[in-house]
Amino acid sequence: MNILIFSTNSKYSDYPVGGAETSLRLIAEKFAAIGENVVYVTQSRSKLPSVRVRMVRGVSVYEISPLKWPSFGGWLFQGLKERFARWQLLFFLVRIIRKEKIDIIHTYSEYPDTFDVLRIREKFFMDFKVVIRIAGLGWRGKVSSGNLKKEIEWVINQADAVNFISEGSRDLVFEEMGKLDMQATPRSQVVMDIGFNNNVFSRKWVWPAREPFQMAMVASFNYNNQRQKRQDLLVEAMHLLRDRNMVLHFMGQGANFSRIRDLAGKYGLEDRVIFHGYVSQRKLEDILVASHLFCLATNHEGVPKSMLEAMALGVPSIVSDVRPLNSYIQDTVNGFLCPNTPHAWAGYISDIADGRYDLRRISDNGVGYIKEKYIPDENIITYRSAFLRLLRQSSSERFCPVVPGREPSPEDMAKPGT
Repeated sequence: MNILIFSTNSKYSDYPVGGAETSLRLIAEKFAAIGENVVYVTQSRSKLPSVRVRMVRGVSVYEISPLKWPSFGGWLFQGLKERFARWQLLFFLVRIIRKEKIDIIHTYSEYPDTFDVLRIREKFFMDFKVVIRIAGLGWRGKVSSGNLKKEIEWVINQADAVNFISEGSRDLVFEEMGKLDMQATPRSQVVMDIGFNNNVFSRKWVWPAREPFQMAMVASFNYNNQRQKRQDLLVEAMHLLRDRNMVLHFMGQGANFSRIRDLAGKYGLEDRVIFHGYVSQRKLEDILVASHLFCLATNHEGVPKSMLEAMALGVPSIVSDVRPLNSYIQDTVNGFLCPNTPHAWAGYISDIADGRYDLRRISDNGVGYIKEKYIPDENIITYRSAFLRLLRQSSSERFCPVVPGREPSPEDMAKPGT
């Protein structure tokens, strides 16, 4: 297969990106490792116009830096400048698709990335397949604002397959689409995730003997109408636990960073709630393996990469009892599920710190869960089977969800797009 992965931002750049870009890079490199021809197209942050091509672990990476207009005042000029830069990116994308004789394109952003790829296919009468990764509810804000509902419906209906990263995530997406009265029915589904780099298994958590009781949360500080990430719950819980010898580490950045830091300051928790910002992978692992507990407080989640990496390291995890997190975690078996209130978080953390649960057993169960489901060298084989099957079928055909380890159930067959 000739596979092209397209994302405006990517893990091949030198600036922070999210879990979707991390997964797409891993998919690209694992496909290359099993002999597929893989191209990754992304936008460069270089100030000079250029098209840079380099080979990274078997992947041909095209980094496109558009020619930039001089900056003028006013929203009109800014809009024209952005459209001109986007046009250049897509111009080179079309040339690369033709040059590399691409069979299938994998994307993750419904709009604009996948929208633009589908328009290219339509405009130039190309016959490549399109697979879009939908890992969470990032699209919901674009739809609920009323500006892009039709465009995102069109993308989901026109893509040849949607890659949902878990059954719980898929069910949540369909539920939210229903609430928004979206007329979106995926043609086909692939239900799985690639996993993450195996080198995370080279280190192992052991119960830290020293005090204070250390906790860590790794997540962006998002703030929107849905208030996705809930660092505020953990700060409120730390305020309730102010008489306990505990320290909470936050790693990440985002629009809500200052608000959460101010909340910690309001409660006088400057020495007990530590804000690290973005950190290197090495420092992140250093903090995690030195922590007694990993925390993820959120209203919903796409791919809980930070939680899965913590589990792979063996760090016991406590997460919000929300979908799809509660499809990964069995309470008190391979982690802990907590209701989203400050008192619930404070109470559960206190019980864990007091030794009411066998954290070594929970740690071992978490590692076992990850090794069973999230090994990329194994998961890429399932991805290849799904992609090949998609290429063999005509545009009007559909196929059932690919869920590693089991046959599609009657419930799967009843889902849209099956």
